[in-house]
Amino acid sequence: AVVSTQSTGMEDKASRSNVYNEQGRILQTENAIRNVANAGTSMAILCTNGILMLGHYETKEDTQLEKIVRIDKHIYAIFSGIYADALQLITLMRHEAQNHLMDLDTSIPISKLAMYISARLQIFTQRGGQRPFGCSF
Repeated sequence: AVVSTQSTGMEDKASRSNVYNEQGRILQTENAIRNVANAGTSMAILCTNGILMLGHYETKEDTQLEKIVRIDKHIYAIFSGIYADALQLITLMRHEAQNHLMDLDTSIPISKLAMYISARLQIFTQRGGQRPFGCSF
């Protein structure tokens, strides 16, 4: 079979990370924001004896997806948006928490974990050809 590497001009422009809409905003960023906005309701309520975390997510199929995940023994997170993107970030946060525990024999502070994941996410705004993550925590 012969495979052509030439562009047919019919590729999906919305999937490229450097395409702008009429208002001058990047389409992939707009799609990520829309995915988070349409992802259902999540909330956390601080109580006197703990924190109550709630998440609601409806799928077109009759499946259930967890929106509340454990990162470390003292850190839980609620996410909204694209499930696969959130799973990648959850994995990164869990690895960083475990590395911190192994290296320093103490649980990772939430502020350090937030700085780590923020720095990691910033990379995707500075490199061309990569779309932003379509989820939020």
